[in-house]
Amino acid sequence: KLLLPAQQTEGRFRVPAIDFAGRSDDSVAILAGSSQVGISASSDFEVVPELSDAEAILEIAIDQFLRSAAALLSEDKSGSGSPRPRFAYQFDEPMDFSFRLTSLTPKRAVWQYQVGEVGAHSLNWKLAAEIETTEAPAFRHSLRVSPQLEIESVSVTEDKANRLVRVSRLGDRLELYLSHPTTGSQNIELSGTMSLRQSREFRLPLIDVIDAVAEESSLSLYHDGDVVVASTAFDSLAKIERGSETDPDQATHVFFGQFRLPPDTQQLAISVHPRDDKVDTVTLIDGQEDGRWLVTTGLRFREFAQARSQFRLRIPREYADHYHLRAGDAESKGEFRP
Repeated sequence: KLLLPAQQTEGRFRVPAIDFAGRSDDSVAILAGSSQVGISASSDFEVVPELSDAEAILEIAIDQFLRSAAALLSEDKSGSGSPRPRFAYQFDEPMDFSFRLTSLTPKRAVWQYQVGEVGAHSLNWKLAAEIETTEAPAFRHSLRVSPQLEIESVSVTEDKANRLVRVSRLGDRLELYLSHPTTGSQNIELSGTMSLRQSREFRLPLIDVIDAVAEESSLSLYHDGDVVVASTAFDSLAKIERGSETDPDQATHVFFGQFRLPPDTQQLAISVHPRDDKVDTVTLIDGQEDGRWLVTTGLRFREFAQARSQFRLRIPREYADHYHLRAGDAESKGEFRP
């Protein structure tokens, strides 16, 4: 076997021939009946033989070479555990053999869908991506993830089987190592959270698959009912009609929009503000026979920012000793707090 140095992973290589010709007068000459060479390489390399003397080289069937190897080599060295040879040749006499080795780079196409759920103090973020790998097997996928996003879970599956064995994160780069090099389709799911501060602008933690062509990329954004989301960054993006299968629980989330993300989309910023309750008021002033005035104010809440179990009303000091509060069907004596 010929083992190439690790620093020489590409380029032209020469396999020196093993010659049994005698080197001294008293040596016994051994004539080689035939010489065979089988060339195999891992699936992430392309190997191209370079035939210097085509007339002296005969290409043979792979199975013929394997039978010869099984007969001449011990079981642990016959190549049974090595990749199947891609080429096999037979020489009339031992000669050097050259080939060129080139590493293959996996080509990735990705279809990804991201969902953001904005709350009063945090942002929940989810990614669902399908990666199609061709040309060469991939042993890992690299993602660009904001360092501010705290990852809660991540998975890589292929044919419903788990393929993720290790995760490495450094800065904004997340490396997902697979159980074995693979081509075809893999599915990535990632979820995380990010802390927010209201009334301040912040960037959405958009996730990119590095060294991949984005065939389709979209973002759906929702927010809690007790906050208002504002942004002009989405004005230039194409909107997508919302599908019912993408809606989270609408009892607690307000749909902001679903957008198609161009390949060069890197930054989208939004600002979050607390939502105020909306109330309508009607005041009736009625003069009494004793010279006093009866002031009646009705309050009707049209929109609650969030579920309420307690209300606070500021009562003018002039009414502190003489006011009555009624809410719905229940009546209660108000308590004045200066």
